[in-house]
Amino acid sequence: MKLKEQIETSAYRAAQGMDVPWVLRQWAERTPDKTCVVFCPFEGEERRLSYAELLGQAQRLAAGLAAKGVKPGDFILLHMDNSVEFILCWYACAILGAVAVSTNTRSVARDLSYFMEVTQAVCALTQPKHAGLIGDACPGLGFIAVAETDSEGSEATQAAAIKASGG
Repeated sequence: MKLKEQIETSAYRAAQGMDVPWVLRQWAERTPDKTCVVFCPFEGEERRLSYAELLGQAQRLAAGLAAKGVKPGDFILLHMDNSVEFILCWYACAILGAVAVSTNTRSVARDLSYFMEVTQAVCALTQPKHAGLIGDACPGLGFIAVAETDSEGSEATQAAAIKASGG
């Protein structure tokens, strides 16, 4: 069965609207204080987010991206170490309807430039230690949003508090 035919099936139509953000909203409504994310870095403090915290922070980040002109269907480079910020950014993309393009933090400038060109990414979400590389490798991005600290940063780091730079 071709993809178009699969999309037109009743099973697909029944699932419309029941996407990843919908599932997160359901859990946040039913069990807002239950732990959703536990991040245990090699160094530093363990961080936890409840369903309500994850949803709230991801919604604020999605609203911030929308205010910067990001639209559903736009591609966004996510160039981050494993971190709570990565999870928040991924969910923000899903909530907004944007496509998160996860890149490997060991990628070199040539790789990042390729990812930007192939996907036509409109922006990048990254951490301070990667911001210079993204800026040099991807000058065509509309903007680069940088988390306040790197993955080994303090507990107070909030992806919703990203600082946007550029066009």
